[in-house]
Amino acid sequence: MNVFVTGGTGFIGRRLVHLLATQGHAVTSMDADPGAHSFADLGHRVISLRGHVRSFDDVMAAMAAPRPDRVANLAYLIGSRHPPHTALQVNVVGMGNCFEAARILGVHHTVYAGSFADGQARRRRVPVARHHPAGDRHHRRRSHGRRHHVVVRFICRSATSVVISTSM
Repeated sequence: MNVFVTGGTGFIGRRLVHLLATQGHAVTSMDADPGAHSFADLGHRVISLRGHVRSFDDVMAAMAAPRPDRVANLAYLIGSRHPPHTALQVNVVGMGNCFEAARILGVHHTVYAGSFADGQARRRRVPVARHHPAGDRHHRRRSHGRRHHVVVRFICRSATSVVISTSM
């Protein structure tokens, strides 16, 4: 399987890249700072690229080359030390860029990690489909942010499967 990972040198990303590569998958990691972690021990199974999720052109170019079967968007900023505009650009616009590039390229399975969770999704992965309660207005209003709203709207407009991996 060919997997494209944004935020591949981050806390979760580098572990996922390592796990996938040791299981024999080809992994392309895109990160704003690809030198933050070395995958030299994994040889040719991992390609590290510089790119930023805020730029649709970066995401599209990086994702188009390997034509992945799966996309994992792990590029996000957490905590209050980041300027709000920067966090919005990475967390919301960046996620939208990843989803749109995956849709254009025909990737049918996308995963992203987020810090929000509703009572049922807490501490586990929840597949979201058109009939999922996450699609109703009441739930969207209660969600912890725009990111969730973007995911739900994307699901409703595409044939892509998205798995939300929540964290606490």
